[in-house]
Amino acid sequence: EKWAAMAARHGMTVSPVFDFVHRLFFETEDRAKGLEELEVTVRAVVRHFRNDERIVLWDIWNEPNMNDANTAEIMSWIAKMVQWCREEGCTQPITSSIVYLGGVANNTAADTELRLLREKTESMMDIHNYHDYECQDGFNQDTPTMVERFRKLDNRPLVCTECMCRTNGSTYARTLVDFARYNISFYTWGLYACDPNWEVKWDRSAFYNWEPMFHNALYMDGEPYDEKELQWVRDFRFSD
Repeated sequence: EKWAAMAARHGMTVSPVFDFVHRLFFETEDRAKGLEELEVTVRAVVRHFRNDERIVLWDIWNEPNMNDANTAEIMSWIAKMVQWCREEGCTQPITSSIVYLGGVANNTAADTELRLLREKTESMMDIHNYHDYECQDGFNQDTPTMVERFRKLDNRPLVCTECMCRTNGSTYARTLVDFARYNISFYTWGLYACDPNWEVKWDRSAFYNWEPMFHNALYMDGEPYDEKELQWVRDFRFSD
């Protein structure tokens, strides 16, 4: 409620992620008990906000394991979570960043079986949701690859809920060109420089002022990192 109210005061929407809840339950030894507790939590939260316009979508599971021993069970949990959300009368779109990496191997029968299971679970989503910090890499080939993957399932809307990485050239300008071309809505993960330390690129512990900041649109005092970036966001529209 506090976050939703704070966002609304500034004309912003909220996309809740249940990640902080289910990771703890999934790692418990008593999986059945963990699932029961997860259901109580998900149902209570969704029931409270089910008609709330401040909630733009529910991202029910962040980057689930794609190709390991836990994948099958995680997909079954996600399917249950979709069911709980709908039974509670959820009016906002339901999504999950199930397919968030472009290069997952499918070299064996087991890999293919997991891919088909992921796609079956993905097909339950109202909106297809993925992450991309590398729009600049490979001459922007990742975006059409992801779009084609989702289009093989259906023609539902696309949203990239994590994007933009200055340190590899995937700036707002370069990233939003892709999203405009393929009709992809988007969130940037960081808003302003603060404790989570999204100023620092991966594998580093400190931000160096002579390098481009990894992420975030604003400094701690609200000053834009680059005013031109904010103009890119303000002027964003899908291509004709």
